[in-house]
Amino acid sequence: MSTKPSLATSTLTRRKVGWSLVVLAAIAATAFLAMRNFASVNRAPDSPADERLVWIGTKTILLTPDQLGREMAEWYNSSEEATLAFELSDLSFVPNSSEVSPVGLARVRQIARLMQDHSAITTHIAAPVNVPSPADKVLDDQRAVSFRGALVAQGVDASRVTIVTEDDSTPTARESQIVVHLMK
Repeated sequence: MSTKPSLATSTLTRRKVGWSLVVLAAIAATAFLAMRNFASVNRAPDSPADERLVWIGTKTILLTPDQLGREMAEWYNSSEEATLAFELSDLSFVPNSSEVSPVGLARVRQIARLMQDHSAITTHIAAPVNVPSPADKVLDDQRAVSFRGALVAQGVDASRVTIVTEDDSTPTARESQIVVHLMK
């Protein structure tokens, strides 16, 4: 009696192994894509394209851009912290210019709506102190003026929107982005 497997058994075994490898590759690819998606959604706010960092008083939280408008309204209606602040990254402006981008205009509309509903709110736009070059400082200053102009164009009283220089007493002073401070 021969101990060699028959040709049919050998072919069947190869097919099982082949399909097993295909299934394992599909599972590995699915796991990789799921981890990559999770990492991109939950990454820390360390890139200049990230505008999720929000300060409410001394608390720091992460919000999606859609959540900011709701958080601003909740902040105003709370009796707690007097200041809410958030960054404007390069996404808020047209690349290499001071023109406010569609992302920035969405922020402008959120702030303007809140300020029109609540006359006690003032806004301070702080250009960063920590910038890599004098040219970046000039651009940031121009962007602060442009963002203020966009708020005024949306109907916010110009006297309620100021451009300020940050100092070391604010939690946002170390940031290299423009920071918008809402105060009640």
